[in-house]
Amino acid sequence: DVLSYIPQEKRVSLEEDVEVIYTRPFSEIGNEVRLLYNKINRLHERIVKLSDGIQQLAKLRKYLEPLAGRADLKLGDLKFSADYLFSRVFVLSSEAYKNLRDKLKNYLFENVVAAVEGETVFHAVAKVGDQKTIESLVADAEGRILQIPDEDLTLRNFLKITNGKIRSLEEELTRLREELQ
Repeated sequence: DVLSYIPQEKRVSLEEDVEVIYTRPFSEIGNEVRLLYNKINRLHERIVKLSDGIQQLAKLRKYLEPLAGRADLKLGDLKFSADYLFSRVFVLSSEAYKNLRDKLKNYLFENVVAAVEGETVFHAVAKVGDQKTIESLVADAEGRILQIPDEDLTLRNFLKITNGKIRSLEEELTRLREELQ
């Protein structure tokens, strides 16, 4: 397991003579190995968690940047529900969006659409009564609802902060990978 966390082979010279290690009691060596394994396992878990966080932030940035150029809304405006209206950000393949566009426009009061690498991201505002229908149409077309964080920021400010977070997380990830090596 320990070796699987290390991406490339590396020769490590032992601080002690091998014969000295073999003459030590097995329980003593076993404890050292367990401690080392636990430390490396914790490092690996942190690396995986940071990598996942970076991927999620990068995805959010990828889909929200084109929308920020068209409307600088607050994050809460991208995902809200009230008595009469609701708002969500959906992501579909470009082809699926073309096929659904006419059906969706019957339900939408307002929408902002942007193309992103073969996909279409759109912010929709519609009646709460039509929410299940719209979400069902998007789900049937293998689309998804973008999970917008609950932060009191404008879209542009969120993207600036996200860029900084991604950079700092990448730096921490590099440091942890070096420590693991």
